[in-house]
Amino acid sequence: MAWQQLTITTSQDQAETIATLLSENALSVTLEDAEDHAVFGIDLDDQPLWDKVTVRALFDDTFDLTPVLLQLQA
Repeated sequence: MAWQQLTITTSQDQAETIATLLSENALSVTLEDAEDHAVFGIDLDDQPLWDKVTVRALFDDTFDLTPVLLQLQA
């Protein structure tokens, strides 16, 4: 089965908003460090994000990404 992957590099303050928007239609959404800065010894209640975050979303290959891309541009 084929998939579409959308990858966006953004700032920490926009990452959660983008991930939430993408999760409305994506099969999966992941947040990753965009600059290879490791995070060690975090409190389990905290969800630290890096200064620059890569948001990756996976979509079915038949899903039309146009509306999602237009929403992200708004």
